[in-house]
Amino acid sequence: MDITLVPGQNNDLEVRLRPDMDFDGLVAGMVFTVRWSNASGASLGSEIQDATALDVCNVSKSGPEQVVGDYRYQVYVAFSLTPLSEISFVLLGGQEYTLCKLPILNAADAFVMVNDDWTAVNNADYFISLNGADGTGIIYDQSTGSFQGSSLSNERTVSVWPNPVTDQAVVSFGPHGSTVTGLDLLDAAGRVVWSKRSNRSVSETMDMKGMTSGAYVLRLTVDDGTRSLIVLKR
Repeated sequence: MDITLVPGQNNDLEVRLRPDMDFDGLVAGMVFTVRWSNASGASLGSEIQDATALDVCNVSKSGPEQVVGDYRYQVYVAFSLTPLSEISFVLLGGQEYTLCKLPILNAADAFVMVNDDWTAVNNADYFISLNGADGTGIIYDQSTGSFQGSSLSNERTVSVWPNPVTDQAVVSFGPHGSTVTGLDLLDAAGRVVWSKRSNRSVSETMDMKGMTSGAYVLRLTVDDGTRSLIVLKR
């Protein structure tokens, strides 16, 4: 059973499962961990699940957020006592299923579901037990992020292409252009690693050659505030 973290529609994150084959047994237990920059000031609110997701596996925080160096961690655990066959529900092989939503509070940041050195020694690596046996797959498409404040309107859309980025990407503002006065690219520790001051331009080339692979936050200063979106570096 694979797992991922993706942007939601309401300033939240979605935790999704993807089985490699049809499964209607017991999701007996699960552990996963989300990591982000401590410098951002962001935090995660109470998890949200619909009725079916609760029957699949009840997700909850395992203790408070933990600050370790430049990062903040939140560990989650989940369990169920009800086989899916008893609720006539099947997790279909190869399809994604949204297990829960995690509201983002206070600020935007790049959020990552991780297995790293800290999770390895704190019993917080991704793990899932299916019918009492280890069914752990991979964490796929690991890095994601959130918008800060409202999204750009149709008159103020922004895109990064390509994304993920290998060396360079074009940041475009449109379709009709907008006043973007500044661009700042922040790494996972909240440090500015690239910036550009702009004067009513419709696009800028962003150079990420030589940067470490992972998730970055692109912060745009526009005429009515700031916006943030995620950029992935290969």
